[in-house]
Amino acid sequence: MDFEQLAERNPAVRALLDSLPPRLLAASRLITAGTGQVFLLRGAPVEYGYLLLEGEMYVFNETPDGKASYWMTMRAPTSISDIEVLSGQETYIANVSAVTKCTLLCCPIADFVSLLRADIDFLWTISTMLAHKNFDLSYGRGHAAFRSSQEKTMLYLLQYCAQCPPKEQFPTVVHKTRSAMAGEIILSQKTVDRCLNQLQEEGYISIVKGKVSINAEQYRALSDAWDSLI
Repeated sequence: MDFEQLAERNPAVRALLDSLPPRLLAASRLITAGTGQVFLLRGAPVEYGYLLLEGEMYVFNETPDGKASYWMTMRAPTSISDIEVLSGQETYIANVSAVTKCTLLCCPIADFVSLLRADIDFLWTISTMLAHKNFDLSYGRGHAAFRSSQEKTMLYLLQYCAQCPPKEQFPTVVHKTRSAMAGEIILSQKTVDRCLNQLQEEGYISIVKGKVSINAEQYRALSDAWDSLI
Protein backbone atom coordinates (compact mmCIF):
# COMPACT_ATOMS: atom_id res chain seq x y z
CA MET A 1 0.00 0.00 0.00
CA ASP A 2 1.16 3.54 -0.75
CA PHE A 3 0.02 6.97 0.46
CA GLU A 4 -2.44 7.42 -2.42
CA GLN A 5 -4.14 4.08 -1.80
CA LEU A 6 -4.43 4.89 1.89
CA ALA A 7 -5.90 8.33 1.19
CA GLU A 8 -8.60 6.82 -1.02
CA ARG A 9 -9.94 4.88 1.97
CA ASN A 10 -10.41 7.83 4.35
CA PRO A 11 -11.28 11.47 3.54
CA ALA A 12 -9.68 12.68 6.79
CA VAL A 13 -6.41 10.97 5.87
CA ARG A 14 -6.67 12.43 2.37
CA ALA A 15 -7.01 15.94 3.83
CA LEU A 16 -4.04 15.39 6.13
CA LEU A 17 -1.76 13.97 3.45
CA ASP A 18 -2.67 16.78 1.05
CA SER A 19 -1.62 19.31 3.70
CA LEU A 20 1.78 17.76 4.38
CA PRO A 21 5.02 19.05 2.81
CA PRO A 22 6.05 16.98 -0.24
CA ARG A 23 9.52 16.69 1.33
CA LEU A 24 7.98 14.90 4.31
CA LEU A 25 6.21 12.35 2.14
CA ALA A 26 9.37 11.82 0.10
CA ALA A 27 11.39 11.12 3.25
CA SER A 28 8.75 8.87 4.83
CA ARG A 29 7.44 5.35 4.49
CA LEU A 30 4.34 3.50 5.67
CA ILE A 31 4.63 0.96 8.48
CA THR A 32 2.09 -1.14 10.39
CA ALA A 33 1.64 -2.11 14.03
CA GLY A 34 -0.35 -5.22 14.95
CA THR A 35 -3.15 -5.35 17.48
CA GLY A 36 -1.69 -5.44 20.99
CA GLN A 37 1.83 -4.55 19.84
CA VAL A 38 3.79 -2.27 22.16
CA PHE A 39 4.88 0.25 19.56
CA LEU A 40 6.98 2.68 21.64
CA LEU A 41 8.74 2.15 24.96
CA ARG A 42 9.29 4.76 27.62
CA GLY A 43 12.96 5.75 27.72
CA ALA A 44 13.67 4.58 24.17
CA PRO A 45 15.41 7.12 21.89
CA VAL A 46 13.20 9.24 19.63
CA GLU A 47 14.44 8.15 16.21
CA TYR A 48 11.37 8.81 14.07
CA GLY A 49 8.41 11.14 13.80
CA TYR A 50 5.11 9.30 13.34
CA LEU A 51 1.65 10.12 12.07
CA LEU A 52 -1.07 7.60 12.91
CA LEU A 53 -3.11 7.27 9.70
CA GLU A 54 -5.28 4.25 10.49
CA GLY A 55 -6.22 2.56 13.75
CA GLU A 56 -6.19 3.31 17.45
CA MET A 57 -3.39 3.42 20.04
CA TYR A 58 -3.22 4.11 23.75
CA VAL A 59 -0.59 5.71 25.95
CA PHE A 60 0.41 4.09 29.23
CA ASN A 61 3.17 3.70 31.79
CA GLU A 62 4.06 0.81 34.06
CA THR A 63 5.47 0.70 37.57
CA PRO A 64 8.33 -1.68 38.45
CA ASP A 65 5.80 -4.12 39.96
CA GLY A 66 3.85 -4.30 36.70
CA LYS A 67 0.93 -1.99 37.51
CA ALA A 68 -0.17 0.06 34.52
CA SER A 69 -1.40 3.63 34.39
CA TYR A 70 -3.31 4.44 31.21
CA TRP A 71 -3.27 8.05 30.06
CA MET A 72 -5.30 8.33 26.89
CA THR A 73 -6.48 6.76 23.65
CA MET A 74 -5.29 8.17 20.31
CA ARG A 75 -7.35 7.68 17.16
CA ALA A 76 -6.26 8.30 13.58
CA PRO A 77 -5.43 10.65 12.09
CA THR A 78 -3.10 12.13 14.70
CA SER A 79 0.57 12.56 15.49
CA ILE A 80 2.77 10.33 17.63
CA SER A 81 5.94 11.49 19.41
CA ASP A 82 4.83 15.11 19.00
CA ILE A 83 5.22 16.05 22.67
CA GLU A 84 8.79 14.73 22.73
CA VAL A 85 9.76 16.46 19.48
CA LEU A 86 8.24 19.84 20.33
CA SER A 87 9.66 19.83 23.86
CA GLY A 88 13.12 18.79 22.70
CA GLN A 89 13.15 15.46 24.54
CA GLU A 90 15.39 12.76 23.14
CA THR A 91 13.60 9.79 24.73
CA TYR A 92 9.94 8.79 24.93
CA ILE A 93 8.09 9.79 28.10
CA ALA A 94 5.53 6.96 27.92
CA ASN A 95 4.72 3.64 26.29
CA VAL A 96 2.41 3.45 23.28
CA SER A 97 0.53 0.28 22.31
CA ALA A 98 -1.74 -0.56 19.37
CA VAL A 99 -5.38 -1.24 20.28
CA THR A 100 -6.15 -2.22 16.68
CA LYS A 101 -4.07 -2.85 13.59
CA CYS A 102 -2.50 0.51 12.77
CA THR A 103 -0.91 2.15 9.75
CA LEU A 104 1.58 4.95 10.36
CA LEU A 105 3.72 7.38 8.44
CA CYS A 106 7.31 6.99 9.64
CA CYS A 107 9.87 9.76 9.03
CA PRO A 108 13.49 9.95 10.29
CA ILE A 109 13.51 12.39 13.18
CA ALA A 110 16.15 14.67 11.63
CA ASP A 111 13.95 15.24 8.56
CA PHE A 112 10.84 15.59 10.72
CA VAL A 113 12.40 18.26 12.95
CA SER A 114 13.96 20.07 9.99
CA LEU A 115 10.54 20.42 8.36
CA LEU A 116 8.96 21.59 11.60
CA ARG A 117 11.54 24.37 11.77
CA ALA A 118 11.20 25.32 8.09
CA ASP A 119 7.48 24.92 7.36
CA ILE A 120 5.09 26.94 9.53
CA ASP A 121 2.02 25.14 8.15
CA PHE A 122 3.46 21.75 9.08
CA LEU A 123 4.40 23.04 12.53
CA TRP A 124 0.84 24.30 12.96
CA THR A 125 -0.59 20.91 11.92
CA ILE A 126 1.48 18.98 14.46
CA SER A 127 0.92 21.57 17.21
CA THR A 128 -2.84 21.45 16.60
CA MET A 129 -2.88 17.65 16.85
CA LEU A 130 -1.04 17.83 20.16
CA ALA A 131 -3.41 20.52 21.43
CA HIS A 132 -6.47 18.46 20.49
CA LYS A 133 -5.17 15.48 22.47
CA ASN A 134 -4.39 17.64 25.49
CA PHE A 135 -7.84 19.24 25.29
CA ASP A 136 -9.60 15.87 25.07
CA LEU A 137 -7.58 14.58 28.00
CA SER A 138 -8.28 17.61 30.19
CA TYR A 139 -11.94 17.90 29.18
CA GLY A 140 -12.65 14.22 29.75
CA ARG A 141 -10.95 14.08 33.12
CA GLY A 142 -12.61 17.28 34.28
CA HIS A 143 -16.14 16.16 33.45
CA ALA A 144 -15.52 12.66 34.79
CA ALA A 145 -15.51 14.05 38.33
CA PHE A 146 -19.24 14.87 38.06
CA ARG A 147 -20.51 11.49 36.88
CA SER A 148 -21.28 8.34 38.85
CA SER A 149 -19.14 5.25 38.28
CA GLN A 150 -22.00 3.59 36.43
CA GLU A 151 -22.48 6.61 34.17
CA LYS A 152 -18.75 6.77 33.39
CA THR A 153 -18.77 3.09 32.42
CA MET A 154 -21.89 3.48 30.27
CA LEU A 155 -20.42 6.47 28.45
CA TYR A 156 -17.15 4.64 27.84
CA LEU A 157 -19.00 1.70 26.27
CA LEU A 158 -21.14 4.00 24.13
CA GLN A 159 -18.06 5.82 22.87
CA TYR A 160 -16.39 2.49 22.09
CA CYS A 161 -19.47 1.34 20.16
CA ALA A 162 -19.56 4.64 18.28
CA GLN A 163 -16.12 3.79 16.90
CA CYS A 164 -17.01 0.14 16.20
CA PRO A 165 -20.83 -0.06 15.88
CA PRO A 166 -22.43 -3.48 16.33
CA LYS A 167 -24.32 -4.96 13.39
CA GLU A 168 -27.38 -7.17 13.58
CA GLN A 169 -25.40 -10.41 13.41
CA PHE A 170 -22.06 -9.12 14.68
CA PRO A 171 -21.82 -7.66 18.20
CA THR A 172 -19.15 -5.21 19.23
CA VAL A 173 -16.52 -6.85 21.44
CA VAL A 174 -14.37 -4.62 23.65
CA HIS A 175 -10.89 -6.01 23.01
CA LYS A 176 -9.30 -4.39 26.03
CA THR A 177 -8.23 -5.72 29.40
CA ARG A 178 -10.18 -4.63 32.46
CA SER A 179 -7.12 -2.75 33.70
CA ALA A 180 -6.93 -0.84 30.40
CA MET A 181 -10.62 0.02 30.62
CA ALA A 182 -10.23 1.13 34.23
CA GLY A 183 -7.34 3.40 33.33
CA GLU A 184 -9.23 5.04 30.50
CA ILE A 185 -12.44 5.48 32.51
CA ILE A 186 -10.40 6.71 35.50
CA LEU A 187 -11.85 4.19 37.96
CA SER A 188 -10.42 1.28 39.90
CA GLN A 189 -10.58 -2.11 38.21
CA LYS A 190 -12.78 -3.40 41.04
CA THR A 191 -15.28 -0.59 40.43
CA VAL A 192 -15.31 -1.23 36.67
CA ASP A 193 -15.95 -4.94 37.29
CA ARG A 194 -18.88 -4.08 39.56
CA CYS A 195 -20.36 -1.66 37.02
CA LEU A 196 -20.02 -4.14 34.16
CA ASN A 197 -21.69 -6.87 36.20
CA GLN A 198 -24.58 -4.52 36.96
CA LEU A 199 -24.95 -3.58 33.30
CA GLN A 200 -24.97 -7.27 32.40
CA GLU A 201 -27.68 -7.97 35.00
CA GLU A 202 -29.77 -5.16 33.49
CA GLY A 203 -29.36 -6.66 30.01
CA TYR A 204 -27.35 -3.82 28.46
CA ILE A 205 -24.23 -5.91 27.80
CA SER A 206 -23.03 -9.51 27.76
CA ILE A 207 -19.77 -10.80 29.17
CA VAL A 208 -18.37 -13.66 27.11
CA LYS A 209 -15.13 -15.29 28.26
CA GLY A 210 -14.33 -12.14 30.22
CA LYS A 211 -14.84 -9.77 27.27
CA VAL A 212 -17.65 -7.22 27.06
CA SER A 213 -19.95 -7.92 24.11
CA ILE A 214 -22.70 -5.54 22.97
CA ASN A 215 -25.16 -6.49 20.22
CA ALA A 216 -27.22 -4.04 18.18
CA GLU A 217 -30.29 -4.34 20.40
CA GLN A 218 -28.23 -3.84 23.57
CA TYR A 219 -26.52 -0.82 22.01
CA ARG A 220 -29.88 0.80 21.29
CA ALA A 221 -31.07 0.07 24.83
CA LEU A 222 -27.85 1.44 26.33
CA SER A 223 -28.14 4.58 24.21
CA ASP A 224 -31.75 5.08 25.32
CA ALA A 225 -30.76 4.60 28.96
CA TRP A 226 -27.99 7.18 28.61
CA ASP A 227 -30.34 9.65 26.92
CA SER A 228 -32.74 9.34 29.85
CA LEU A 229 -29.92 10.31 32.24
CA ILE A 230 -28.95 13.49 30.42
